[in-house]
Amino acid sequence: MSEPPPPPQLSPDGKFYWDGQAWQPMPSAAAPPPPTPVATTPIGSQKKTFGFLTRMSVKIDDKTIEVQFGIQKVKAPTAAVQSAITRRHRQGLGQRTDLVLVGSGTELGSLELGASNIKAGEEAAEWINGILKEHRSI
Repeated sequence: MSEPPPPPQLSPDGKFYWDGQAWQPMPSAAAPPPPTPVATTPIGSQKKTFGFLTRMSVKIDDKTIEVQFGIQKVKAPTAAVQSAITRRHRQGLGQRTDLVLVGSGTELGSLELGASNIKAGEEAAEWINGILKEHRSI
């Protein structure tokens, strides 16, 4: 009766075995495929944030991102927008803040928020970036 073959030689971490010519990955060491990301925020979304006395609304659909603050409005193609930022400027004794839509290192559009509406602008930028990131990871 012949004896069974000896067990394969394993690497110190146990993830590979020696087949006599090369190290091969252990069948159980193969990583499962990453889960398929699922967008939880629909592209046809709208959000309203409130600053001091003024409402800001943001609409995102498959063609455009539109931000309205008071009577001001900025609009850009959704596919062109890579991020939204708030940018602060000194203006005389005060400070001015803009919400800016950026794509390929270029400003695609901006709107001026007043000093009392910085938080609304920051929330809008964060929300826009979250949706863009979520939908571009698919």
